[in-house]
Amino acid sequence: MPARSDGVRGRGANVFAAVLAATTREEPPPQDPTSVLRVEGLKRPFTEKQLRELLAETGEVTWFWINRIKSLAFVEFANAAQAEATRIALYDIQWPARTGGRLRVDFLTRDAADED
Repeated sequence: MPARSDGVRGRGANVFAAVLAATTREEPPPQDPTSVLRVEGLKRPFTEKQLRELLAETGEVTWFWINRIKSLAFVEFANAAQAEATRIALYDIQWPARTGGRLRVDFLTRDAADED
C-alpha cells in the first residue's frame, strides 16, 4: 500500500490523525488567577452532571451556572489554585471526547460572571 504524504499508511490513517489532533493542545495564555472560570466551547451531547463531575476532578466547585443551550458555563472553585489546576487540565481539550468542541477556559471575577 503506498504511503500518504504524511507518512501514515492504510485504513487506520484517519484514526491516527484524530488521535494526534486530540492530543495536540494549545497552552492557555497567561492570566492572573481567580477562583472563577468561564468555560466556552461546550458542545452537546453531554449532561450537566457529566460536566460537574469533570470540573470536580480538579477542585471543589462552590458555584456553577450553565446556559440553557449548554454552550457556556461559569464555575467558582474553593480557591484560585483549584481553578488554575482546572484551567490547565481543560484548556483546549476536546470534550466530550468524540463529539465535543475545544474548550476555552479563562479566569474572571464573580462580578463579571454575574453580569454575563
